[in-house]
This record gives sequence, C-alpha cells and structure tokens, in this order.
Amino acid sequence: MKTLAIFERPKNQRYWVVRASRGDFVSHFRQSGLVAIGHIDDLVAGSAHNDPYYPDLKALRSSIEQREIKKGDEAATKYRAHSYFNQVKTFLGEISVGDLVVTIDEGSLSVGRVIGNPFVDTSPVRYFYDENKNSYSDMSYKLRRAVQWGPVMSRSSLPTAMKRSISARQTVFNIDSYWTALYHLLYPVFRYGDRVYISARIKQKEAINSYSVSQVFRILTELEVVTRSYEAILYDPATDFDALFAQFRRTGDFELKTVAEFMSPGSIWGSLGFSDQAGRRIVIAGLLYAAIFGIDVKGVTIGGIIDENIRQKVVEYFLNRLEENDVVEMRERLNLDVPRHDTGTLEDKTHDAQPDERALAMLEAFEKADA
Repeated sequence: MKTLAIFERPKNQRYWVVRASRGDFVSHFRQSGLVAIGHIDDLVAGSAHNDPYYPDLKALRSSIEQREIKKGDEAATKYRAHSYFNQVKTFLGEISVGDLVVTIDEGSLSVGRVIGNPFVDTSPVRYFYDENKNSYSDMSYKLRRAVQWGPVMSRSSLPTAMKRSISARQTVFNIDSYWTALYHLLYPVFRYGDRVYISARIKQKEAINSYSVSQVFRILTELEVVTRSYEAILYDPATDFDALFAQFRRTGDFELKTVAEFMSPGSIWGSLGFSDQAGRRIVIAGLLYAAIFGIDVKGVTIGGIIDENIRQKVVEYFLNRLEENDVVEMRERLNLDVPRHDTGTLEDKTHDAQPDERALAMLEAFEKADA
C-alpha cells in the first residue's frame, strides 16, 4: 500500500455481532452475502422470497413465549423467550442498512456492511467445500439480511478490547461501545467529529525493548507538536523544534491519547482532538502519520485548504524529526506497521437498499401496544 485514506466514520453507523451458530456457518454467510438467525424458523413459513419482513412484534413475542412454554421450566422459559424475542427484534428493527456487522468462527473475525432489509427465505443456503461440489453443507436459518463482506482477520491477532467485545454468548448483540476498537483494526487513520485516530500494529514476536517503546511515544508526541504548530512552521520552516517542544512541556498542553498493548505482537492506538472546523489539522496529522511509514495520503485536500506548498513544508519538517529519532530503525525493530485491509466493500453504498419506513413503524407499533 503506497497510499492511505483518512476515512470518516458515518455519524449514524452502528455495530453488531451476528454469530453463525458456533462458527459453523461463517462460510455460508460470506459466500451468499448475508447474515441469518434461526430463532423463529418454526414460526415462519411460505415460499422463498426477498420481500422485507416486518411482522407484528407483539404477536411474534406471544408466539415465541407459547413455543417456549411447551419446553417447561417456567424460570428458564421466561428467560429464553425474552432473550430470543429481543434478539429477533434487534435483527429486524435495530440493525440498519449501512451498519457494520461482525461474525466469528474459531479462528477468524469477518467484518461486513449491512446492505439489505430483513427478509424470510425458506430455501437452504448451501456451501460447497470443494470445487467439484461433491461435499457441502446446508444452513436453514430463515430470517436473513444481505451483507457485503469485507476483511477477515485472525482472532489470535485481536487486541484485548476487541476480544472482550465479541465475548457475549447471544447470537445477536450490539458493540457500539467498541466502535473505535473495530475501526483501529480496519483503518490506519480515521476521523470522527473533531478527532483524528491513528492505528499501528507491532508484529514483532520476540521480546520488546523499552527504548523502542519510548521511541514510539516520542515520535507520536512530536507528531502532535508539529500538527498543532504548523502555522509557525509555515511562517518559518527553520523554526527550532526544541523550542516548540519546550513550550508544550511548560504548559502541559499535550492532548494525544494513546492506548497500547506492548506485547509481541501488540497494538498502538492514538487519538487527537482539534478545534478545527475546516479539518486542516486533521489532514496534516494524517499526512505526518503516513510519513512515519513512508506512505502517502489520498484526498489531502479539504475544500482546497491543503495545497501542495503547505503539504511539502510541513511534511519535510516532520521528516527531519523522523530522521532525528531513528524511526526507520525503530519500525524495523518492532516490525511496526499499519492495518492494510481492503475496506472498499465496507464503504460502498452502491447496493444499499432504500430506507424502509415500515421498520420504524413496526417498532413504534410495538412500543405503543406494549405501553
């Protein structure tokens, strides 16, 4: 990858896990471009179709409760019925087109973009294990949504924050509170509101020395200083960096937030906030971060405010700091790199279904009836 983009998180995007049984149906999900659950397979019938499915939720809840009552054990029955219904309601009405969905098996985590409304299909989804189609398995889950699948990651490489986020036992659950962890896995640089986020991965498998660790923090701190002082640097490219740094140190005016797992392998995540409505400092921060890895940034202009002259002066100034800090050697010692996933399918809106007002109407009708 010679270039990277500063991706902006959509404001209303949400994040979900939909388990594929015990991971048995991940291949079915990915091959057929969907997610599916089997919580109401015995309660829906009919021929296969792709019309959106928006049932009467109160009636559906009653049907689930009656089904579970037949299984006995009153306490367990109430818990199961409540859990199953809430997961179905989430799948039908809370997950939206444009949200990201995660599914997992024993060794991997897959990320996709929801592009379709919920529907019922009674025909099985068949996955062939070999090219000759002599070996296959069927998935019969009937309640489905279309998904554009993107990157696949090894679960062994996931940081602790992401492992925690997928540890719940339900089939369908929300992970909005872990959105930054998911994005750090996907993107080298991204933004949300007035903050820019940066991501790196330590791939070194041997013991990590403390000097290399200190270098990482040092250069990220210097990135902040240069980004927030870029006007002074543009005015005088010979501005003494030590003087700039000393000023920040005296005032304690450092704002870079970092989260790191200095294991082998490990992760380094950071974020910076700016009072910068035009987004100029966010772009500069992305440019400088890319320079650490010897790569470039796509889309370096926002409204024409980052011209080539600004770009060249600020980056050249920072490159001198990288040389001063032996950044190339540090990268090699830690085998430090940025996420390099193809995230195009997670950003492609071409195949998104149109918003369907019946989803909101279904939820509102249930809340009114349940009041």
